[in-house]
Amino acid sequence: MTNDTLATIIELDTTSKPAKYDGTRDGFKCLAWLKEVQCYFTMKNVPDDKRTIHAVNLLNQTSLLWWESLNIDDSCDYSTFKTLFKKAYMPDGFLEHVRGLLLNAKLTTNLAEYLTRIRLYMNILLAEDPTGRVFLEATVRVVFLQGCPDDLRQLLQTDQ
Repeated sequence: MTNDTLATIIELDTTSKPAKYDGTRDGFKCLAWLKEVQCYFTMKNVPDDKRTIHAVNLLNQTSLLWWESLNIDDSCDYSTFKTLFKKAYMPDGFLEHVRGLLLNAKLTTNLAEYLTRIRLYMNILLAEDPTGRVFLEATVRVVFLQGCPDDLRQLLQTDQ
């Protein structure tokens, strides 16, 4: 067995297909699925002109019916597919909801979980609206400190 063959076997073992999208209208699930699909495409070196047909192949019956109802060719640009997919499965007001979650985030369990939530909300907002980066980063600093217990907030503010 050559090194190339072994590398191919290892790659096949570590790159499973994303789950089929179940048709849930949920912004978090929608974006997570698109990210999984993007990672899969990158790992499998799926060419740009084949990405839409591969994504369509990862839709379940409900979401496939949605796609078929659009009457768009499966060879359309993948960015077109993503835009239409987000429009269908990311509820209206989702980004405003995420902004609200970010602005009201509180450290309720542990610091690691708090940081994970803040980063998730920030990443979603930056990915979907990259023009607001400077404002968002400044806002996150304030929100992060406001969500901390008083003693931790004082400690962090004295370190700045």
